[in-house]
Amino acid sequence: MNKSNKLVEFDILRAVCIIFLMFVHSDIFSTYLLGIKLEPIGPYMGTFMLGSFFFMAGYFTEYSHRHKQQGFLSYIWSKFIRLFPPYWLALLLFVIVLGFSLKRFDFFMYVLNLQFIFSPAFIKPLLTLWYLSVVFAYYVIFGLFLSHESRNLIVWAVFIFTASLFLSYKFELFDDRFFEYYFVFLAGIFLARYDLFRERVFYAPLLIRLSVGLVGAILFGVFEFGDYRVRSAGYLFASNVYILSWAVLALSLFRANWLHWRIWQPVSYASFFAYLLHRPIWEIMFATVNFPTVVYSGWYRLLPGSIFVFVISYYMQFGYDLLLKAASDLWKRLTLKAA
Repeated sequence: MNKSNKLVEFDILRAVCIIFLMFVHSDIFSTYLLGIKLEPIGPYMGTFMLGSFFFMAGYFTEYSHRHKQQGFLSYIWSKFIRLFPPYWLALLLFVIVLGFSLKRFDFFMYVLNLQFIFSPAFIKPLLTLWYLSVVFAYYVIFGLFLSHESRNLIVWAVFIFTASLFLSYKFELFDDRFFEYYFVFLAGIFLARYDLFRERVFYAPLLIRLSVGLVGAILFGVFEFGDYRVRSAGYLFASNVYILSWAVLALSLFRANWLHWRIWQPVSYASFFAYLLHRPIWEIMFATVNFPTVVYSGWYRLLPGSIFVFVISYYMQFGYDLLLKAASDLWKRLTLKAA
């Protein structure tokens, strides 16, 4: 589980983002602090957190392609086996523990992880799990063109985005978030593809990085709290500028050695299962404790709930990694015997 020093900042960003997720989903921001309403913080923190996850997914898609040079089918299989079984477990827990009811067609689409196409117009949306559908769609779409030159990659990316947007307006297909994070994922690919450009961006003067981040935050606030659709050009531009400027700023700051604390790595390692399972785990926690007095649920979710989620998720990820390794070793032995 040791990482190259050059990737420590990504571990920190991933850990920070999953902690942000706990704050957003715990409902802490529905309260007041010193008479100030905290609710506006939620969209800023949530969009940065989700955008950073998509940005890092794009980055490591290109990073893995450069180092492993997998064929498309091997690449998709590696993503499928990493994502789908834990996702199916989470889907099952959402139905059993959280009590989500799904019609037959809805359930079938969720099992296939195709809700990004049909939700929310044609099938019931589910909290949290939409991310797995959108990110796997990106893996497939961009995975088809990773071996292409950058110019061709951009052309195909814009063509698919435009065609999807047309279908969205014409037939009410596609979750709006498919469009919101599409070019964020693509930006992650290009940041990994061009080493010199990445270093110039990371080591640009701090004042410039802060200024761009401030502009992004202001633009996002205008469109997030105004009457704009997510699919509108203005909203997409503002959201993307905000996400990318702050993700780059965070990654550049997280390169500082004094921020390389040991706690980041295990939290980062637990982040995938924590993302999938925090809601069912919190629900089980509430069902197993009888409070003598009224307790604000948000604080219980956040503390001790989030710590409990991270511990469970860490060992679930560790166990799943062991299972995948054992299955891979078995397959290699069977293949050698057959040969």
